[in-house]
Amino acid sequence: MLFDDEDISGRRFRKGKRNRRTNSVLGVTAKPIGWVNADSQRIMISLLAVTAIAVVGAIFWMGLTLAKEALFSQNDRFLVKNVEIDVKAGCVVDANLVRDYTHIVNGTNMFAFDIKHARNEILNVPNVKSVEIIRQLPDTVKISIAERIAVARIGRTGAVGADVDGVVFVLRRSLGKLPVILGCRPADPVPGSRVNGIGLAALTVLDVCRELRSGLQVSSVDVSRPGHLLVRRSGSARTVKLPWPGGEEMPPGYRELIKSKLLKEILIRQSARGEQHLHLDATSLNPAYPDQIIGQ
Repeated sequence: MLFDDEDISGRRFRKGKRNRRTNSVLGVTAKPIGWVNADSQRIMISLLAVTAIAVVGAIFWMGLTLAKEALFSQNDRFLVKNVEIDVKAGCVVDANLVRDYTHIVNGTNMFAFDIKHARNEILNVPNVKSVEIIRQLPDTVKISIAERIAVARIGRTGAVGADVDGVVFVLRRSLGKLPVILGCRPADPVPGSRVNGIGLAALTVLDVCRELRSGLQVSSVDVSRPGHLLVRRSGSARTVKLPWPGGEEMPPGYRELIKSKLLKEILIRQSARGEQHLHLDATSLNPAYPDQIIGQ
């Protein structure tokens, strides 16, 4: 039997080629299926492992919490029997106020309250500057409080004061002995607010005067005029103008500048020539004449 070239190439050879392509296609598609199954297994195992770890961790945490409560926060052995309250320079804050704000009283469990939370509660009182709370096992809590020290009276009524940090709080004692800041804004600051800008500069001036003491008894600081502070001496008409560059923030080195100016003013007042002048102007910020003070 004879076959021509066309029959050979067109039927038998083509058929063979088709079979080879089919086999190769089947081989290629079989491998990805195996890979997908392997990846799925690995992912599933990882998820199960993570879940198991999370469950074990949660159970462990719950166990620790229950053990802590049984041993400490629900143990009658650690009930508070003594609350020792020490208020330094206390004029407004007393023991009853501290108990009201901290809720630490006799019969409270030593570990049933959060020291940080109790501390923050009492710090909400504007007169309080710092608080320290210590547990002394088995039954004593010690609370130490430092009140803010007023540098000056402030406001139209003079019933509130401010410390060197500018915090405003209620005054109860020594109202007449404190210098007053005049012209501050707002005219009636709210307890718990802060004095900024030239008002804070006035508090800094008064704190420096208190530090230097000698010859610097001040009755008032007027901050009503921009660009300077007018400091008036107690029991006299003598004044000195001190510089203020403006703004709401204390410039770097301002306290040192004021201290230098006031020390120079003391020396001038002690001299015969300085005694002739009721008013001194120390507002010069010229770097060539940093200590220049003009008599008026």
